[in-house]
Amino acid sequence: MKKLCRLTLWLPLLATGAYAVEPLVYEANWRGAIITLHSANAGSINAVRFFAQLSDQILLDTEVSVEGVVNDVEVADLDDNGFPEVYAFVTAAGSGSYGSVIAFASNRNLSMTAIHQMGLPPDSPALVGYRGHDRFRVLGRMVERRFPVYLPGDTNANPTGGIRRLAYELQAGEAGWLLTPQF
Repeated sequence: MKKLCRLTLWLPLLATGAYAVEPLVYEANWRGAIITLHSANAGSINAVRFFAQLSDQILLDTEVSVEGVVNDVEVADLDDNGFPEVYAFVTAAGSGSYGSVIAFASNRNLSMTAIHQMGLPPDSPALVGYRGHDRFRVLGRMVERRFPVYLPGDTNANPTGGIRRLAYELQAGEAGWLLTPQF
């Protein structure tokens, strides 16, 4: 796994559980490819601008609307094919602080396409005790998702069931890229 750049933003929590308003500006250079990401992070819904360019070739130029703020960005090569992916980790406003991933993968540095995060079935044992507060990061060749586990009777501010970690692997799908949970 070849990883070039990591930017972690530590944003103070407000009393409501939402993140403070802090704009995000991220830039990385991956073997000559310039990857930038911009988000105002100004409210509960934000536009996130992704741009990637290699020499004069534009690989990606898109804007995505997200519910929440981007709190971390990583450029990595999870499938070890020599081409980058960009992962933006989003935390929703509200007491649950539910997390999500917005990501794009390079198609041999000719273009970049969306990576879709596969959800877990609602009855999955991995979601027992889940109430949000997700955090994501690239760890080795996986995206790790971790969250506190709530036991019956726990308040939202006091989970007592420990931390659950789930791993997602990047896989080529039939018509695109997938982040698939591994059990």
